[in-house]
Amino acid sequence: MEEFQQELMVNGPADLPREESGRLVGRLTALANRAPSDEQLWEELATVAKVLADRKRSSRLAATYHAARERIVTWLTRPGGGIDPVTGLPWSQIARYRIVDDPDLGRVPQYVDAARQLAKADASDEERARAEMLVETTRWQQIAGPMAELNQRYLTWFPRLILSDLWSRASSHLCQV
Repeated sequence: MEEFQQELMVNGPADLPREESGRLVGRLTALANRAPSDEQLWEELATVAKVLADRKRSSRLAATYHAARERIVTWLTRPGGGIDPVTGLPWSQIARYRIVDDPDLGRVPQYVDAARQLAKADASDEERARAEMLVETTRWQQIAGPMAELNQRYLTWFPRLILSDLWSRASSHLCQV
């Protein structure tokens, strides 16, 4: 790659814009080198997050580090990557809360937002720290918990109503006998 960069600078077209030559070198570097592992990406994200949290950093470098952070987040939350882009937690952890035990109905499916809230509440400190590096909290995420609870109530309301009605009919029938 270094030889190619040197050749491009010496014998490349004089009118090639710097941005295009940088993009070309970046793509060739990506082809020549193996993709980083998820653990390497987490380490790089931790470094970037530390730099972004530092108040003494240069404002000129902030845009570069924000772009690097977005690139890493995109890679870690890729489809099939195992990380939920909304919470920053592993999907396997959220999946544990997709079915809950209801005292009246038994095992009931749960909306993914409700499962996310339970998974966040049950996450370890390390998992929470990783998730916070990955996901910036938005206003929508702040109301996700109450909305998930409301949706879950709607999900179980009708079956409870039917069970209640059946129970009251059965009791009144037994009282008549």
